[in-house]
Amino acid sequence: MKSGTRHPTGYWAEEFMRPHQAFLAEGYQVDIATPQGRQPVVDELSLSLGYNDNDQKSVDDQRAYIAGVAALKAPLVLGKVNAADYDAVFVVGGHGPMQDLAVDPDIGNLANAILSNPKKVFSAVCHGPASLLSIFDKDGNWLFKGRKLTGFSNAEETQATFAGERVAEPDATGVPDRI
Repeated sequence: MKSGTRHPTGYWAEEFMRPHQAFLAEGYQVDIATPQGRQPVVDELSLSLGYNDNDQKSVDDQRAYIAGVAALKAPLVLGKVNAADYDAVFVVGGHGPMQDLAVDPDIGNLANAILSNPKKVFSAVCHGPASLLSIFDKDGNWLFKGRKLTGFSNAEETQATFAGERVAEPDATGVPDRI
């Protein structure tokens, strides 16, 4: 938090549920992987009425859906995932993935392998693009140096009251500061 206090977080419920439903509806096999294979935690704030248009049914539906996804209880170890086995990688949003994946070399290795094949897709939603901070080329250069990217803006983060006090600026390697 801005004040330096810790805030419990995790992945954003709807940003997991809706894409997961859509991928399955299209017939895709969906695996879930996390750093060290840790069980991901849903951000309870994402299940609050205030973030769900005061719709208790929506909250209940999200909780029920998440509880029914067995792969969330035993995810794959991200560092052991073989990019050759996948056509696409999707990074869910939330402050949890933003904190974990922005500094995780395994997501960087996986993304780099996926992105090296023009027929494969690497995508992320909301705070998920923070994982891009971990993607370097074989020479150790940030893969996106000099490119324009989109993601959750500082203005949006400020509206959600979680913004830092500084604006992210690239360091000497071209990687934006991890704020």
